[in-house]
Amino acid sequence: MSGISRTRREQFLQKYPYCCFCGGSTATETEDHIPARSLFAGRQWPEGYVFPACSACNNNSSSDEQLIAWLSRIRIGRYRTPEQEKEFEKLSHEVHRRHPDIWNGIRQMSRVETRRLAKQVNLDRIETDELVYSIAIPAALMEAMNRYGIKLAKALHYLHSKRIVPPNGIVRAWSYTNTEILSSEVAEKMLRQLTNAPVVQRSNTQLGDQFNYRYAIVEEGEASAFWIGFSQSTAIFAVVFFDKNRYNESKMQAVLKAQS
Repeated sequence: MSGISRTRREQFLQKYPYCCFCGGSTATETEDHIPARSLFAGRQWPEGYVFPACSACNNNSSSDEQLIAWLSRIRIGRYRTPEQEKEFEKLSHEVHRRHPDIWNGIRQMSRVETRRLAKQVNLDRIETDELVYSIAIPAALMEAMNRYGIKLAKALHYLHSKRIVPPNGIVRAWSYTNTEILSSEVAEKMLRQLTNAPVVQRSNTQLGDQFNYRYAIVEEGEASAFWIGFSQSTAIFAVVFFDKNRYNESKMQAVLKAQS
C-alpha cells in the first residue's frame, strides 16, 4: 500500500469510525463497495458508494454478490457487447463452480414457455429466438437477492440519512425478476411514490443503465424505502424502520400483493 493510499485509508477510518451494517457499535476496518464492483461492466463502479464496514460485514456478502453479478447480466434480448459476453461467461463458470446446487436449479425455458412468457409480459415484438436467456430462477437465487437487498438498504439509508440502522431496527427486502417487473404494476407505482433519484456515475460516465434507484427518507431518518434496479434484469424493493414496533409485516405483505 502506497503512502497516499495509506493516508487516505486512515482518513476514511477516522471520518467513519463505525461499521454502518451491524448497528454502529463495531469499529470500521475496511471500505466496502456497495454495490460490488463485480456488478459493473469492466468493474467501473460508481463514485461515492464506498461504505465503512467491519471485516465480517464486508466479507459476508461476497457469495451473494457473485450470484447477483451473474443474474444482473441476464437481459431480455441481445444487449451484451463481446466484452460483456466474456464477463458473463466467466461469471457463469464461477457460479457453476461455487454454487452447483443453485446452478443445477436454473432451467432454460422451452420455446413454448418462452412464447407464452413473451405474450404474458407484452414482449411479442421481440423475436422468440432473441430471448435466449429466458430461464426459470431457483428460489435460492432470489433469496440471495433479498439478503443483498437488506445490505444495500442499510448502505443507502446511511448514505442519504447519515444515520446507522440500529441493531434492533427492521430491514426487509423483496426481489423481482425482469418478467415480474414487466408483468405487474409494482415498478410503476414505486417509481411514482419514491421521487428521489440520484445520478449514478463514474467520472462523466453515467451508470444508471446498470444500477439505479429511487428512495424516500422519512421520520427524521428513522424510516426509508428504496426501489433498486440492476440493468434490465432484476429489482429490489426494500424498507428500513428504526422502530420495529412501527413495522407491520402482514400489512407490508398486503401492500406488495395489492401492487403486484
